[in-house]
Amino acid sequence: MDGFVHTLQSADGSLSAEKDIMPIHIEVDVTLPSVMICSFKVPLSYANAEFFMHEALSLVRAAPPSPRWFILRFDSIGEVDYVAAKMLMELADRMEREQATLGFTELSPDLRSFLSDSGVLDVIGSDRVFASVHKVCTPIKNSTLSDGQAPKL
Repeated sequence: MDGFVHTLQSADGSLSAEKDIMPIHIEVDVTLPSVMICSFKVPLSYANAEFFMHEALSLVRAAPPSPRWFILRFDSIGEVDYVAAKMLMELADRMEREQATLGFTELSPDLRSFLSDSGVLDVIGSDRVFASVHKVCTPIKNSTLSDGQAPKL
């Protein structure tokens, strides 16, 4: 998905399509040996949920070494719709199969409430939701991986 197509109506009533070229990709903000913190600069919705899941899994698979944590920053994601909420639950399961743990940081109160009501936070686990990037990095950097599993925070 490289952009969105907008349908425009002119004054005479005719319709035309205009493609808005807007790169949509996941930005990797922080990479440590065991954690990758990423942001997505648009709302998560039915229109980009599948793309987002594919890109997130590709980042984890391609990272040398594979991260144990994939943390999604929500400060740049203004909203999440129902389809994207279901995708986040599936993404948590698929990340686990990749031996990575999905976590969230910087949720607004409204978004946190929506993700809680839609069941996402039950699947993710409240211990994997952090107030800030600093709150994510400190415990992970200080933990040791003696059993090869993602550290419990």
